[in-house]
Amino acid sequence: MELRGVQYHVERGGEGAPLLLLHGFTGSAATWRPFYPSWQQHLQTIAVDMLGHGQSASPDDPRRYRMEEVVADLLALLDALEIEKAHVLGYSMGGRVALHLAAAAPQRILRLVLEGASPGIAAAEERQA
Repeated sequence: MELRGVQYHVERGGEGAPLLLLHGFTGSAATWRPFYPSWQQHLQTIAVDMLGHGQSASPDDPRRYRMEEVVADLLALLDALEIEKAHVLGYSMGGRVALHLAAAAPQRILRLVLEGASPGIAAAEERQA
């Protein structure tokens, strides 16, 4: 699926309330496949390979990976799928993205589940360490 000029790999299945699934660093939508049989009985799962991961594109421009760009892509994904609101589950890096998505567009989030995620390290010294 093309979102804002970039090709994304998206796996979608099941019926019911939408659940957007965001994998961790070096992961892909495949992270969530073991859970599909259970979750898709009650939910519509939408698993996306984040930019530079799995089968999604890896743009050369580093600005394309900025958090605000990734969030804009995910909002474009929800729009393309005609999803007004979704549950969001993010693991690690995907959790950080999910947190930024919820902060940018809280009206689009039904519930937010973060696993092994943080908003990032604010102090430059701590990031360096």
